[in-house]
Amino acid sequence: MTKNRRLILTALITGCWIVLLSLLNSGIQTVVMATMWDLNTMLPPTFVWPTIAILILVLIVVLLAVPALLIWEIWRRP
Repeated sequence: MTKNRRLILTALITGCWIVLLSLLNSGIQTVVMATMWDLNTMLPPTFVWPTIAILILVLIVVLLAVPALLIWEIWRRP
């Protein structure tokens, strides 16, 4: 694989990663607004905790691990 192709693939993965981060940010804002988060205590209603746990898992696995592994694999191959 040529260096130009590697750079293009890395840029595409990074761009998709930025879009996914912005979508996650919008999703978190929607959850906060839809559930009437108690802004005085900064604690969410009890039923929102599973949603927060799922969002954290998505953030760690999908938004960090997958792009990093893809970019590493692209640059590792000769």
